[in-house]
Amino acid sequence: MGGQQHPKQPSLTSPETTKNNRHNVPKSTLMIVLTGATGVIGKHILRNLVNRGHRVRCMLRPGRSQEGLPDYGELVSWQEASLFDPSDLENLLNGAEKVIHSAGFVSFLRSDRDNLFKTNVEGTANLVNACLDAGIKKLVHLSSIAALGSGKKSGTVDEKAKWEEDNASAYAHSKRLAEQEVWRAEAEGLSVAVVNPSVVLTNEHGDRSSAELNNRMLAKKSIYPKGDMNYVDVRDVAEIVSQLVESDISGERFVLSAGKTSFSELRQLFVKFSGLQKPKNIELGSGLMGTGAMLANIAAVLRGKTAPYAIGSIKNIGKCPLYDSSKVSNALGVRFRGLDESLSWICESLQRGSETVSKKSPAQR
Repeated sequence: MGGQQHPKQPSLTSPETTKNNRHNVPKSTLMIVLTGATGVIGKHILRNLVNRGHRVRCMLRPGRSQEGLPDYGELVSWQEASLFDPSDLENLLNGAEKVIHSAGFVSFLRSDRDNLFKTNVEGTANLVNACLDAGIKKLVHLSSIAALGSGKKSGTVDEKAKWEEDNASAYAHSKRLAEQEVWRAEAEGLSVAVVNPSVVLTNEHGDRSSAELNNRMLAKKSIYPKGDMNYVDVRDVAEIVSQLVESDISGERFVLSAGKTSFSELRQLFVKFSGLQKPKNIELGSGLMGTGAMLANIAAVLRGKTAPYAIGSIKNIGKCPLYDSSKVSNALGVRFRGLDESLSWICESLQRGSETVSKKSPAQR
């Protein structure tokens, strides 16, 4: 078990905790600005940067409470800023040398289309313009395999994939256009690197992007599509982003994917590592999923609301090629974690988290 994986390369190093690490690693004089530091992926990038001794200035959405934010001591500061306020961005980048842009919006609902393009495209354009004005030395941009836009349903896809319009989601379009803003900035003199991760496996519950997968796969009754998905461990994404921001690599994009597995196998492994008792599994084919989405659209329209689902995108769930990460493996000498290792870590982390919450009094929760 464990899915179709890429050949092994020398192992990535990614410390699991940062407790006392800030006292054990040399402090870097480099100031890195990180957007999306409270996000599913961004928080792991932040932890990795701190473990490497970097000073990090994290962008915080205006009005966002700082309660519950991780305390990394003097290595990390939090600064309110909006991607849509030029003066905010100017202040955010003041004195910084490099930027990691991990902030973004993920949704496949039609009602979120405008927000997708505003956040992912306009927000990225504003940030790269601010980077150019501030004389930033390097930008590492977190994109997605969706931006590759390959219409292939099998075979292998890498960074050279040609964009195809057919059935591309609004999310895919927004990530592609965001990348174009980054490449424009490169043409204007900014050193850039882009990463395109597949489905990111992370140790969180919740309704935000990758974390939602855990909810579905750990449910007593799990409903999932028939077909496959590509995956990558969030710790590997964080490590690679950190290596790229430190490196002299510029003008390159990198697919980040550890391998490919079926949703059915993914469910079996989640059940195995979580110890879930008497699970119920419901696997839906693309035709049934498309019909369900169509009925939901009709019901929404009859209520005077926007049809929520793009039928073409729904029907294509589970139909995917194998995304090839050999370029980043060769460039950085990395080995991606296997599926068993990732899911074991996820289930153990979530179990520890639930035990911690259950021990708290209602007032502490």
